Amino acid sequence: MNSRAFCRIAAVALSVVAGVVHGQEPTMDAKSKELIDKADAVLRKAEAISLVQRQRVILSQEGVELYNMRGAEVSIQAARPTRFRVEQKGETAEYTVSTGPAWIRYVKEAGAYQKTDVSKHDASLLYRCPQPLRLLQSRRGLVSLWLGKHSLRGLLPAGNVRYDGVKRLHGTPSHRLSAKARGITYLLYLSTEEPTLPLFLVASGRSRERAAPSRIRLELAFADWDLAWEAPQGVFEFGAPDGAREVADLTGMSGDTAADRFALWLVEGAKTELRRVRPAPAGKPFPSGDGVVTDTMHLDRLRTLYRASMKRQYEAHGHHDPKWDAAVFELQDMWARRLMGDQSFGLLMALREKAYYIQSLGCHDPLLLYRVANFTHYIEGSVASGPLWAPAWEALRDSSYPASAKLAALRRHIKSVGGARGQAKAQLPQLYERQAALFAAATAEPEFGSGAQRLARLLLNTDWNGMSFSQEKRVIGEMEKTPNVDPWLRAYYTGRYHITAGWEERGTSMAGGVTKQGWKGFAGHLAIAKKELMAAWKLHPEFPEAPTEMITIAMAGHADESVRFWFDRAVAAQIDWGDAYAKLRWAYQSRWGGEADWVYQHGLEAARTKRFDSYAPHQYWLSLRELRTRIGSWPRVMDLPGALDALKMVCDGYAERDSEKYPARFWETIRLFGCWAGEDYAAGAESLRRLNGRIDYKAFDNIYVDPNQVIRETSLLGGTRGADVAKGLQLLAEGEDAAAAVPILRQAMLALRDAAPEDSVYLGDRICRVRFADAPDAADLILDTMVDMRRREAVVQSFAHWMREGETDVPDAFQGRVAAYLGPIGWAFMQEAPVDRAITNDEIAARIARVAAMEPGKIPGIEELALPERESQFQTEKALALLRLHYCWKPTKGNTWKSAWSYNKKRVAPLVKTFPRHGVLIDFLSEHHDRSKYRYEYDMTKAFKTMTHVQEIDNWEQYSAYRFFPEVERLAEIADPEARVTAAWQLYWLRGSPRIGFMIKHVLDQAGDSLEAALMERHLLSYLYGFSGGPGRSNDQTHALVLELNSVPGYEDQVIDHAKKLGKPFRYREQIHLCRADACIRLGDLEGAVEALVESKADLSRMSQWTYVAGGRYRGASESIDALIVAISRHPQATPETLTMLQLLFPERLAAAQAR
Repeated sequence: MNSRAFCRIAAVALSVVAGVVHGQEPTMDAKSKELIDKADAVLRKAEAISLVQRQRVILSQEGVELYNMRGAEVSIQAARPTRFRVEQKGETAEYTVSTGPAWIRYVKEAGAYQKTDVSKHDASLLYRCPQPLRLLQSRRGLVSLWLGKHSLRGLLPAGNVRYDGVKRLHGTPSHRLSAKARGITYLLYLSTEEPTLPLFLVASGRSRERAAPSRIRLELAFADWDLAWEAPQGVFEFGAPDGAREVADLTGMSGDTAADRFALWLVEGAKTELRRVRPAPAGKPFPSGDGVVTDTMHLDRLRTLYRASMKRQYEAHGHHDPKWDAAVFELQDMWARRLMGDQSFGLLMALREKAYYIQSLGCHDPLLLYRVANFTHYIEGSVASGPLWAPAWEALRDSSYPASAKLAALRRHIKSVGGARGQAKAQLPQLYERQAALFAAATAEPEFGSGAQRLARLLLNTDWNGMSFSQEKRVIGEMEKTPNVDPWLRAYYTGRYHITAGWEERGTSMAGGVTKQGWKGFAGHLAIAKKELMAAWKLHPEFPEAPTEMITIAMAGHADESVRFWFDRAVAAQIDWGDAYAKLRWAYQSRWGGEADWVYQHGLEAARTKRFDSYAPHQYWLSLRELRTRIGSWPRVMDLPGALDALKMVCDGYAERDSEKYPARFWETIRLFGCWAGEDYAAGAESLRRLNGRIDYKAFDNIYVDPNQVIRETSLLGGTRGADVAKGLQLLAEGEDAAAAVPILRQAMLALRDAAPEDSVYLGDRICRVRFADAPDAADLILDTMVDMRRREAVVQSFAHWMREGETDVPDAFQGRVAAYLGPIGWAFMQEAPVDRAITNDEIAARIARVAAMEPGKIPGIEELALPERESQFQTEKALALLRLHYCWKPTKGNTWKSAWSYNKKRVAPLVKTFPRHGVLIDFLSEHHDRSKYRYEYDMTKAFKTMTHVQEIDNWEQYSAYRFFPEVERLAEIADPEARVTAAWQLYWLRGSPRIGFMIKHVLDQAGDSLEAALMERHLLSYLYGFSGGPGRSNDQTHALVLELNSVPGYEDQVIDHAKKLGKPFRYREQIHLCRADACIRLGDLEGAVEALVESKADLSRMSQWTYVAGGRYRGASESIDALIVAISRHPQATPETLTMLQLLFPERLAAAQAR
């Protein structure tokens, strides 16, 4: 069949497909029917695909056991009559399969599994995938892929189906059919030669849920396949059988990682083959009993050794005198505490004051100069400490102190010189030589013999880890020339150097890209490293460092023992030596021959030690985080057998200890998250009650899940309406039956309005994400919800999308409802300016011209509006229409970011500066910043966000919003609830900004209007998180988030956590840390507030913005600090120690505050 004939036939055939979808009686000629039937027949050959939820299939002599299937579709292939068991959450159902080689599909419906025999075809597909497969996407990723009994007509269930002609696919001419269904575009390529076969299918479109890949690719090929197997006892997984060839590649475009890849094999005339899952390498049991060494014990011992060492050095080389000797020893004790992990601000302040006191007594010890420079750096910043490093180094250089005491000062001096220019920087080569000589000399000091080598490693490692490879080489050369170097230190650092040298020889390429010379050098260096590290281990088997480094050598295949062998030696020395766990997890990567399951099993071993006096069980949580990167999603991780129970045990154990580094709140938050991911909502609700609103947001670092989703879904699904909500959310997640989900969720939403307004608003938000076109049968309910949720822009976009999909499909009555809701002005502007990425820049320009030329008098029905309202609404709708069009503009110049910024500065900034209704603008921005719905040009969106926020919201809040605070306060005087709510929203739409919005929310809360308060909060957070792309996405956006959430009751923890994430290099850190200090004061953490004040005063002159702190509005950092000092000094929890810190840090400001 030639391409011209195919075009003619396909045009008819696809119109037939469209007719079937719309319920019309199809008409087709014989050739069209032949084409469709051929494609359909081939698709039917792919009738069954195994939908087992995990890689592992457990085979026993009794048959196949499938664990924890969560009600998903289950397919089991059986070669002979057998009994097998399907087990789900403790419920067991038994079946007898009496057919021959067959694929049996089981679908759980109404609590029972229904069997469907789909085996009567001459071809099948065998899968090996780390996730279940499905074309439609869900929160759990790709759930299933089912092509078989769905014909070509069923595969393309939409009217917008067309023939695109002959396209080249991988260089081969192919017919292409295209169709849209449920927001996904399908491209189906068929062979141009007889027989006509499907060759390739692309399914692309917006992701319905954040965790799902946004694009997948599927390749299909077909042939006969004879299936048979035997079922030996043991644990197996499906692998590529002999004679198989890979014929499909489903790749999540979010990243080319193993967790995103899927593979299908086709077997031609070959029998299936089972590959045994390799068990994790056997190892020794974790150490137990009273003799186990933990990190706490290790640091306690090092602190004792270090105190004694510092005392000996001071007595032998220091400037000592009875007047200050006792104070020096106290300083040394505090310094040892800081070096061993106590990073509290109070200890740092005490250290600095003790150093100043010793200096005031007349002590000029050179080591004291270094200490003062160090304290100044951490308290006042690098600007204040910069001039102090050189004098401290020069004094120590010329002293008789040993090399180990001089190294830290030299390192700091090198860093300060490295940032200099000209002649100062010319000193660096000499300084590097001096550093290498001092390092080598330190390893020969008698202080570090007799079991104190680990102290030496702690002191020297900061220098070693900051060295370049050439500097490491220079150090090793110096050590070889230095007499009396400690044998363990020499062997340990020589081994580490040769590991680095080996990788330098090899390079970082994959194995196929390494040269012969690279392999030779790699092997040679690792052989030396092995020899040295083995010697170090034999010298001190009670130290974990050398066996930890041996894990790397064993991983590369250059050791006689396994990686687990050396891990066991490391934890035998110290059960919670973190480096050993991290290296073993890396060694269990598939690239080194490992398995993801090994990481999990090893983490379980660590958890089961229950040594909560150590960090060993903590490694289980780190293993789960590692697994998430490998297998794709948190729900799949928590599906692993025993995963959730072990995590709850670990969290409960650590929460009971409530340590300073990882407080109970941190572990309770992890437990909450684990229960959500593992769908144990009752236990999650228990964690929510314990937390009582004090979520530790630091616990969500590196989890990549929205905390609000975790909190709200746990509350909902663990509540009285959990079953209904679960059913509705599952229907939404699967994407198959949104029309059925909406009534369920809306009923729950209405029922929860009074009892749980935040949960009710969350459900309303989920309903609002459903577009009218995706659930036409529920369009009226979706519209009702959008109106209740005050989501006007969502109505506009969802309706415009439905009209684009097919205007004739939208009922006239529904169009009338939308027109009545939007009003004549909104309806008119919506027609001219829908958001559509398909329109070109020329079309955008033409539409902008038409919108700009629109006049109020030409809009039908506008005369019904009062004149003031008419003018205000016209200007607002006109501005919104222009913004919608600007969003669609596509940068065309080479530097798209510069082009986008220039476009926004010229066209968007003037528009938002004069925008008449601020709250309406926030609603517009929150809708269009939802990345799950809209995919604008990245640079354009980024510039648009920044421009609208900086030019409008931020500036207006700083300089104008405060004038309307009295209007907010007067809302509380309105007695009638309905009138108060109406006035509150009118004020918000007109004057709204995040700060005013949160103030209105507080008034509504105090008045008992909890539902409206929750709805107001949703509007504000949707804007803020939409603007930032999620908490903490970038410095600029996190800065905006902190400013807006500052002074809002209930968000103190988020302000503190986000402010700490920004770090000292951020240019707006003064303002950020002022907000952090304010949040700490409201939580009663006065030491944290003082610390934040110290970090905010690096350069007060460069901050002139207005900041809302201490219950007021202050211009610049200086005024704000004064206000915060007053608030701290007058706080009910202020102690004499707090006032002393203020006196030492801000003497003049505190005196002025007390005088006032």
